[in-house]
Amino acid sequence: RLARTLFTAIGVGIGVGLIVALLAITNGVHRTAGDLMHVGRADFGLFQSDVSDFSRSLLPESLAASVARAPGVTGVAKVKLLTDGGTLVFGLDSHEFAYRRLVVVAGRRGAAMAGDHSGKHLGDAVRIDGRSFRIDGVYHSGDRFEDLGLVLPLRTVESLARRPGEVTSIGVTVALGHDVRTVAAALE
Repeated sequence: RLARTLFTAIGVGIGVGLIVALLAITNGVHRTAGDLMHVGRADFGLFQSDVSDFSRSLLPESLAASVARAPGVTGVAKVKLLTDGGTLVFGLDSHEFAYRRLVVVAGRRGAAMAGDHSGKHLGDAVRIDGRSFRIDGVYHSGDRFEDLGLVLPLRTVESLARRPGEVTSIGVTVALGHDVRTVAAALE
């Protein structure tokens, strides 16, 4: 029964292949979620509860002020994530730590900057939602996920997303001597 044995072997092979592929996809999703939680080298990020995809989180921008006053918090950074044709765009406030921690490796800090793994270069023009932006600088953040994207001003990305006053995440840094998990639990 060569045919039956052959079909059985093929079926088992396909089953094992699908399981391996599913595990690889799951691992990638978890790694991406972890990277998004630490944008700007934050100790952790706050997201809308009960969303299956962190990139779809919507929080009121005003929440950042009350988070900043919580015990143990030394800094907050509002982050608006937008994807446009496969391009990751991070909206950051230039006065907050997530923007200030970017290391400029070419050009200067400006309205549009590209991560050093984004494939974009100094002076390139990029189109996001029909608008053109010229790359003023190239940055390195130390976060693989962030270095694949572009950084634009927070207000600009909120406008492009047609969601003014709403952010994807609020990055939080915790004071030395405070337990990150305790602060996160209190904010949750």
